[in-house]
Amino acid sequence: MSTARSMKAEMTRARIVIAAASILRTEGPSAVTYRNVAKKAEMSTSASGYYFSSIEQLLTEAGRYNMRTWADRAGQIAEKAEKLSPDQVQKELFELLIQAALPIADPTLQRHFSQMLLAANSPEVSTAYGQGRYHLDLAIRTVLRTAGYSHVSPKLLLAVIDGAAFEAISEGRKIEPYICQMLELFFASYKPALPEHAK
Repeated sequence: MSTARSMKAEMTRARIVIAAASILRTEGPSAVTYRNVAKKAEMSTSASGYYFSSIEQLLTEAGRYNMRTWADRAGQIAEKAEKLSPDQVQKELFELLIQAALPIADPTLQRHFSQMLLAANSPEVSTAYGQGRYHLDLAIRTVLRTAGYSHVSPKLLLAVIDGAAFEAISEGRKIEPYICQMLELFFASYKPALPEHAK
């Protein structure tokens, strides 16, 4: 295969994955079909079937794409935190953590969490999301470290944020303000150490 043809094939495959990832985020795994993906990608149904021999394979790639996008965004927030002074990080800590932990903003967060729950219906998607959490944890750990909370577990913090979001959704509360309330209670139990980049 020529370089031009190979590049075109990769671009076509990427279009299919991006389309499937979008459907996965907005409608859930069951909506990821060859027909729906082809329509979203504006190509023939046969093309999506040509590049992905099974829907399970396509769901795996779509799940990985979503998590890479999420982790990349979290990484950007972590880089932003590293460029701030310790005082600035402390002042903006909750905002930074929420931005790093959640891929989108209120009011679309409710849809995000609804689709995350639906991911459990697909072993391929739930596995991809679970594996991708590692990179999300690293970004959260960086934000915590810059604020002097390297002794706080990123996984525990993510559980607090996710739990607060689910509680807010179920009780009809505004999500981000409620997460901030729960973070304030959570961090009341911890004292920050001197941030590493300030030593």
